[in-house]
Amino acid sequence: MTIENLDMKCAEAGRLVAQQVEEKLINSCLGILQHDGVYAFSLYVKAQKKDAAFENCCETLLQDAALPKDYAKQTSPLYTNLDDIFLAKDILERMLVYARYHVKAKPENAASPLVKPEDV
Repeated sequence: MTIENLDMKCAEAGRLVAQQVEEKLINSCLGILQHDGVYAFSLYVKAQKKDAAFENCCETLLQDAALPKDYAKQTSPLYTNLDDIFLAKDILERMLVYARYHVKAKPENAASPLVKPEDV
């Protein structure tokens, strides 16, 4: 069995999110996730219909952590296991924090893509 480095997956997903989503949405999502939980976060992301790539990024990240990707459904198997809920919240929160840092680190008038974590 190989062990996945979920922190690096969160950093990569955060970089992708920072390229696709405004800082305001990242901050809103982080606040909702921290205060209201994974299900409220999933509903908020789903309500932002223009950001399907963001939703897909969240689902892929949860799948990489061996969690059910259908976290937006109230009947998801994710919500039957408290440990899975806390893991999902931690992973999504870490991804959003990394996205926030990537947005802050991005030069204001940069036309080039952000630096990948492996290039640093």
